[in-house]
Amino acid sequence: MMKRYLLFLVVALLAIGCFTTCSSDDNEGEESVTHLLPKGKIDLNKLPTITSDEFFSKVTDHGWRHLATYEILSDGSLSPTDYYKGAIGYGPSDFYFSKNKITKFFYNDALGKLNKSTTNYHYDSSNNAIDIGENPNPFDRVYSCTDTKLLLVLYLGKVNVNNGQLRDHYGIACYTKMSDKELAEKQKNYEDIP
Repeated sequence: MMKRYLLFLVVALLAIGCFTTCSSDDNEGEESVTHLLPKGKIDLNKLPTITSDEFFSKVTDHGWRHLATYEILSDGSLSPTDYYKGAIGYGPSDFYFSKNKITKFFYNDALGKLNKSTTNYHYDSSNNAIDIGENPNPFDRVYSCTDTKLLLVLYLGKVNVNNGQLRDHYGIACYTKMSDKELAEKQKNYEDIP
């Protein structure tokens, strides 16, 4: 009887240790970016100014890997969890910016492939917009940038606010600069969209 009790106790302790380890891994990505997020409420009409010189010197000629995206709620606060956590059928993209072209790296669910697409863009410093000419949606906008981190205000689509009334829906996406090796691997392994 004592052996069964000890065996049960050992199994229970191992299970608790496993669950504790697994649960801390789930939040690891979120914990690593929360210090990058803006403090307080976000007013989309009053973003910090990012000059053209600042954008081109810090953002272009680099790859940017997605870390996390947080929804901007109707009151300007950020959601507590990553927008893409648990998502099925859609996900974030990584980017490479040259002086006038942007390459988007993503997993294409429809084709079951790693794809990339490259298009022209224009940076508008009057509102921090990354203007991709033919895109009918509101432009993504730069919130902040350093030599290693990039925060973008992303257009996430429309949401129903009340009885079928729709409003534009945005999030703050955190990116980290890719190493040259990581960028080269993406450029090699991701196929152009057919």
